[in-house]
Amino acid sequence: MNTKNNVLADLKTQNTPFFQAKSRFNYDPQFTVVFNGKDRVRYKNQYPDIEIYFAVDWQAVKFENYSGVIEVAPMIGVWFIPFSKLDIILEDAPYHEYQQRVWDERGNAKGSYILNLRNGYFKRLI
Repeated sequence: MNTKNNVLADLKTQNTPFFQAKSRFNYDPQFTVVFNGKDRVRYKNQYPDIEIYFAVDWQAVKFENYSGVIEVAPMIGVWFIPFSKLDIILEDAPYHEYQQRVWDERGNAKGSYILNLRNGYFKRLI
């Protein structure tokens, strides 16, 4: 709950960059966060006025695979976006399906939307 305006809020904590955002979606991994597909449906149906906060603390800053090394700079911050604005972005956002959850029957999300924190709808708070 945002105690200043009594609006329901959700905090999304992200500590690991989506290192392959560039190769997969042409997004800079430095400023890429993900938003769970199941959350979109739930918020749209039950909490359309919710506020979303992304707390970013890149603890992993280097990824190495067969293609080479991908690095980001350490980054800590909090970004705010009302769900109504986020939902607009999600209309055109790329969707990443989790390969390890294709056959999941426990109710886990099958994928997430890929977002760029530099989108003008996001407001950096700290």
